[in-house]
Amino acid sequence: MKIGKISEMVLTHSVLKQLGEPREEVLVGSGVGQDFARVSVDGQMSGASAVQVCYRLEDAGFAVYRAINSLLCGGGTAQGIFCMAVLPPSLENEEWKQMMEAVHQACLDLKIQIVGGHTETTSAVKYPVVAVTGIGQTKKEVGIENGKLKPGQDLVMTKWIALEGTALLAQHKEETLLQRYPYALVKMAQEFTKYLSVEDEARAAIHFGAAALHDVSQGGILTALWEMAEHSGTGLEVDLKKIAIRQETVEISEHIGANPYTMPSSGALLIGTDNGYGLVRELEKLKIKASVIGKVTDKAERVIRNGEDVRFLDRPKPENFEQFLI
Repeated sequence: MKIGKISEMVLTHSVLKQLGEPREEVLVGSGVGQDFARVSVDGQMSGASAVQVCYRLEDAGFAVYRAINSLLCGGGTAQGIFCMAVLPPSLENEEWKQMMEAVHQACLDLKIQIVGGHTETTSAVKYPVVAVTGIGQTKKEVGIENGKLKPGQDLVMTKWIALEGTALLAQHKEETLLQRYPYALVKMAQEFTKYLSVEDEARAAIHFGAAALHDVSQGGILTALWEMAEHSGTGLEVDLKKIAIRQETVEISEHIGANPYTMPSSGALLIGTDNGYGLVRELEKLKIKASVIGKVTDKAERVIRNGEDVRFLDRPKPENFEQFLI
């Protein structure tokens, strides 16, 4: 298999058809573009998971943000995480401590607790692998879930694409980038980690009455758009020029050779809503950048417009972003 997020076809035929015995307590379960689960336990509990391969020990914190962002997109209030770490034998105790400090710091930033987990060392991995499961609660009246888009709704995107990927590149490739770009640009890109949480915009969007939320993470904005439409059974029409991107991302991705539209993009949030421009105004009051990037359609096509150019959004393929970090 190719390195990267597995394809939708493999997910559908090899994973989603083998999910064990259905339980009535599971209100929302696995699916394409479905990044969280909701289980009824004296009300409703939510959970979401994420995995991070740590080429730098500080990368472990990214998995925390991914898991919690998925949880927030389901209307959940994050409370804690389970953290599992699979480590290579070459990792020293001091390095393991450094990796856990990154997880600890992300939890402090998000005001959540590590409530349990598992750690083991094995020769099966070359780099540390961290798997995080976020847990929280949702209110019964909050019924938001990926897959509730309806034709005619607006698509809103918050912040900028590729924040996560740009931060990773700026941290991993600092020496290479400083040979071409000023220190201030590289430093700014490294600090994109401060934008990775979607808590404020998710809460605001749900309060506004948004129909669906999807955090943009692995596979980037193009994968997120496809997954959101596929899970809804709808079409899309998106204006590429409306998708916000930082100049630091443009410079760094071009120099490294990565595609910013498929780079990991935690921190950006896709929202489907009946009144996109009204939501943008509400988010602006919170000093959160947002824009309407397109519409949901009743057609089968998922269309990306870039000025006069028109292309169809392809079914996502595995993206090996890892190659740029090693």
